[in-house]
Amino acid sequence: MHIQENTIAGGVTGIRFDTNVIRVSNFLLSPNILIDLNNLTGHGAVGKYGIQVLAPFPIKSVDAILN
Repeated sequence: MHIQENTIAGGVTGIRFDTNVIRVSNFLLSPNILIDLNNLTGHGAVGKYGIQVLAPFPIKSVDAILN
């Protein structure tokens, strides 16, 4: 999964992944997630997240460089 070159401003959470939801044919995915070159602003208050990963199941990697 690759999220690139977006502007995401305000709100509670800019980008959120929940591995309870990411499924294919009832088998859990173990994705590599790349999030780069995005403009994430306005998520600095308590309880707000620019990038949030809820991962009770495995994720191979989350690479969030150059945001």
